[in-house]
Amino acid sequence: MNAGARFVIIGVDGLDREVVRRLGNTCEWLKKIVGESQPHLSVFPPDSVPSWTTIVTGLPPESHGQLSNNVKFFLETAAQAGASASLTPFREDCFWENSRGDDVAVVNPFLAFPAWAPKGVGAMVSGPPFDEGPPSIADPRGLLTAGKPPRMGGFSRIPGVRDLGDFVAETLALGEQQFAYALEQLASRRWDVFFYTTLVIDRLEHYAWRLFDRSDPYHEEHPAANAILDAHRQLDAFVSAAVGLMGGDDQLVILSDHGHGPRASIGVNLHEYFRRNGLYRFAEGTSSASRRMVEFAKTMVYSYAPRVGLANPAISLARRLPARKALKAGSFSGRAHSASVVVRDLAGTNPFGGMDVPESVSSDRVIELLTNLRFQGRPVCKWVRPACEVLPTGFDVRGLYPDLLFELEPEFGPTWNLYGPVFAPVLTRRRQSGGHRREGVFAGWPRVTAEPHDSLAVNELLRDLVSR
Repeated sequence: MNAGARFVIIGVDGLDREVVRRLGNTCEWLKKIVGESQPHLSVFPPDSVPSWTTIVTGLPPESHGQLSNNVKFFLETAAQAGASASLTPFREDCFWENSRGDDVAVVNPFLAFPAWAPKGVGAMVSGPPFDEGPPSIADPRGLLTAGKPPRMGGFSRIPGVRDLGDFVAETLALGEQQFAYALEQLASRRWDVFFYTTLVIDRLEHYAWRLFDRSDPYHEEHPAANAILDAHRQLDAFVSAAVGLMGGDDQLVILSDHGHGPRASIGVNLHEYFRRNGLYRFAEGTSSASRRMVEFAKTMVYSYAPRVGLANPAISLARRLPARKALKAGSFSGRAHSASVVVRDLAGTNPFGGMDVPESVSSDRVIELLTNLRFQGRPVCKWVRPACEVLPTGFDVRGLYPDLLFELEPEFGPTWNLYGPVFAPVLTRRRQSGGHRREGVFAGWPRVTAEPHDSLAVNELLRDLVSR
């Protein structure tokens, strides 16, 4: 019986073209396929939940509304924070439902949990997106090979600095098991469409970037220094095996939801910046001197702990505080007045964010303030524009998105501390050193006829491919 698939689509969370180029000949197939491709622009913000939802369904974030990828791993459980993200409400929109044939396998799709049978007759194996639970299987026709798959889905464990080596080893071992399971399915029969997603590279980039990047401010020699290289080698071996199963008319596609690079290392306390310029104040009766003093003390600890090597104790203390969420958000001091410019937490301390601007404040003034903000003489903001200009799809984005959206220079990320310095080191930067870039991957073998310019165009190409 013939094996492989007419269309093999490999989704790689966080795969970055520039990282592939840096790895060079150590990953032969990735260099050959990905290195010569052109990147596409991910959604805003470029996080996994909104990006994968758009790529899979063809719905823009302002339509599907799934923006809450910013799971606050350091302050609450991932399962609680990400429980609302799901592809289930959009299952009929998923690109694989457009397949010309019925033999469709979807293995480890991010957010598609619990599993359902593609087209009602295909096979799916999936895991919870923000937990480390058992996989779910939907296979009404018995298309999958026998044997229980390894754990699928997302990751919730956050490694400390001391246990990073063990975390890397465990994650790579899980990745090896998942690749082997996917390859076993791919080699077992002739599929019309085979879509497999791996989250391993993104997970290791988040925590091992500083070991990989010698220019990183927290770089150190470490036994796990090859974590990112080894994860790409795993993927390269899988791609090589998949190509070996391809027939002359088959098509392989490798794509990612966003790219990856160094995480922001300098936090910008934007509420403090706006407070100093008269654009942020507290509602009457919600603030007090004692609350402001606690906020000030917290800001000082968060600002100076990384500079004296005490970031980990500060993180541990923050997780034990009864008002930890309010303290992180800067709202412990009091509720923001309705006439305040409020910065929403769209993407954590990645460089992407947005601000709600009340009618009493000129948006032009806010744009001017952010555009003119400097750190040691360098501009902090790449751009700041109304949401309707950044997301020109015709949807009413009010309420879903802030009024103004912005992207900071890569080394900066929004933070929410008050009554202290405007700029301070990111408290968690040593533990989580990798962050997202907007440039994603879309590449094909032996070729693709078009290169998409954004995530919506990626979906259009996928729908066109599987319907042939």
